[in-house]
Parts: sequence; C-alpha cells; structure tokens
Amino acid sequence: MRALLLLLLLPFIVWAAPDDRPPFYQVEANGRTAWLLGTIHVGSRDFYPLPAPVESAFEQAQVLALEADPNDPEVPALLARYGRSDTPLPEPLAKQVAQRCQQLGFACDLGVSPWLLSAQLAMLQMAQAGYQPDLGVDSMLLSRKGQKPLWQLESMGRQMAIFTELSQSAQWAMLESTLEDADPTELVQAWRGGNAAELDALMRDGLSDSDELWQRLMVDRNHDMASTIGDWLERQDRVFIAVGAGHLVGPDGIPTLLKQAGVTVRDCWQEACQP
Repeated sequence: MRALLLLLLLPFIVWAAPDDRPPFYQVEANGRTAWLLGTIHVGSRDFYPLPAPVESAFEQAQVLALEADPNDPEVPALLARYGRSDTPLPEPLAKQVAQRCQQLGFACDLGVSPWLLSAQLAMLQMAQAGYQPDLGVDSMLLSRKGQKPLWQLESMGRQMAIFTELSQSAQWAMLESTLEDADPTELVQAWRGGNAAELDALMRDGLSDSDELWQRLMVDRNHDMASTIGDWLERQDRVFIAVGAGHLVGPDGIPTLLKQAGVTVRDCWQEACQP
C-alpha cells in the first residue's frame, strides 16, 4: 500500500546512476507526440539529473502535464471539504495508528479522513528512510517548467474526491496497510531500474485486500487518464506527461490502454525515441 500512495500520490549537480531507467514512453497519434514518464512522488538528490533521453524530451516539450498541480491554491479549501471523517476509527485501529504515530514522532489527528492519514504516515516513513517530497520527480519537473503551460490529468480536487468516495472499509484497509513495516528501497530500486513487472507486483500486492481499491484507484483512473491523453493528442504536440509509475505498468496500465485505442506507444529503453 505504501507503494500505491507514493506511485499514485511531489536541477541538482549530483548525477543520477547511469543505469537509471524509470518507465518512459513516447506516444504518437494524429501526427503529434507526447512522452510519458513514470514517477514517484518522493525522491533524493541522486535522482537528478534524470536520464539523458528524459531530460532531452523535457527540454523539447511545449507543455508539462502532471496528475495534479500540488501548488493549487484551492488545496486548503479542498482539505477542509474532504479531509475530515464523520466516522471514528474502530478502537483497535485507532490504537494501532496512535502507537505508530508515536513511534514516528508525529502528532496524529485521528479525526482526519483515513485515506489522508494513510498518506501522511507513508510520507513520514519515507522521510525517515531519506526520501523527501520536495525532491519527488513531479515537484522537480514543476520547479523547472519555465514558460511551459501546466496541464492536469486530474486535479487535486478530483483526486481527493476519488479517495473520499471510497467505502469506509476500503479506507480503513488503506490505513491498516500503511501501518505495516516495509523497506522503501524495494520500491525505489524497482522504479530506478524500470522493472515494470516488479512495480506492477508491488501495486497489486498493496491492493490485494480490496477489489474496490484496485478498481477505483487504478483501473478507473487509468482509463480516464488514457482518454485524456488521447484527447490531448488531437490538439497539442510535444506534451511531457509525468504520472505515478504504477499507472504505466501491467495490463491495466496507461500504455496498454493507449495501444488498444490505436495510439503508437514506444518504450524508450527498447526503441529509439526521438524528441
């Protein structure tokens, strides 16, 4: 589940490892080109610069697109709308969460929505492992976009609504999974190595306790995002799209869905992708 939260849910002089190959695709339709980079939303300094083909595509891009704009000025209002829970946590779960928060040195507010508490705990755990949100790939690309317009596949409001619309039991399952000990190195290394099979397995393992979570957080969103990308390719060339890496792998991933829609998709580590 921690992998889910980081793969779904932000220019240094240190060089990235030469064998870094995060999921990276070129897609073409209607004579127009876009690039898909799979990201994680936390990072460390040695992620940057990104591999040369990624950096080259980013420089050539006319538009930067993210899942959502983390700097959306409406975030405080959205949190006020979606961030509180009307139902208390079950007492055993509340005790577990309180103990975990104490271990992490975090003053938990058990009244926030379970999905939000899950995200907070996951970020804290990754921070303790040395990974920071401000060094996440999405955040770094956003800081470097210059005059490029920023487009959104979803929005902060849409993402919060999706999580809030989950059933109570699904949200509790998310929170319970976040309490489990896990080594973030496994996720980071799978991303850096572009190990699609392992990334897909991590995603499915994190959601294995709930068909609802897989359907709502992965399958439904992937279909919506693939449709949006298809629409963009009808009117805009050279869009650089950064999206959580979990959305780009497996039979339910965005590249597979785009291929099914007739879009040409090239894995830039298997075929030469020309900016």
